[in-house]
Amino acid sequence: MRIVYADESAHLNLLYVIGALVADDDAVGHLQSSLDRIGQIVAHEVEGFDPTTEFHAYDMFHGERAWDSVPVGLRVKASVLTAKAIARSGATFILRGLDMPRLEQRYRYPFPPHELAFAQALETADEHLARLGERAIVVADEHHTAEDGRRRFRRMRADTLAGYSGRRITNLVDTVYFGPSHHSRLLQAADVATYFMCRRHWKPIREEDARARPHIAKIVNLIWSCTARDYVWPNS
Repeated sequence: MRIVYADESAHLNLLYVIGALVADDDAVGHLQSSLDRIGQIVAHEVEGFDPTTEFHAYDMFHGERAWDSVPVGLRVKASVLTAKAIARSGATFILRGLDMPRLEQRYRYPFPPHELAFAQALETADEHLARLGERAIVVADEHHTAEDGRRRFRRMRADTLAGYSGRRITNLVDTVYFGPSHHSRLLQAADVATYFMCRRHWKPIREEDARARPHIAKIVNLIWSCTARDYVWPNS
């Protein structure tokens, strides 16, 4: 039995993605201990930093909220170490995204992006589990659509869901468990992977700070090394 940890990211009204980190027992233990250790490294260098602070990629990258007192070099180090932990954990990452302008051009009344991307990510995770001959439960970052998401998941397990999935879910079991990411190192790992892989698709955007480019490329390459599917729809 594995666990699929799911989180979201977006760029303006152009791109919306759901990332899913598929982890077995060993990967769960590795990531939990690794992120705890990285938190201790930051706390050792920054007075007053709580080592249990959430690894929220946006805050880490921009130095906001709990990460505002952490020097940029140390924030980069924490981000790279987190990506290394993900790549070395044995977990597999999946990204499903929506090109929002193309989606709106194709459909007059498209489904809400969270609903659609989440369903596509679950479908892809289920296909991946089928190839492994494994089953999994789903843990997702808390979201205001949680109850609808659980109902939709139950319908996807019963049959294909028109507009959302092309196959019945067979390897994701029980229900979708939604919870706060600040209490889960694994959801935080999923957040970091999703945020930086989302940046990979910001084709019109170039990193303004040239010093950041090699570090972002390194993080993305580490996550890419354990990625089973990375797909934004509709494509050109």
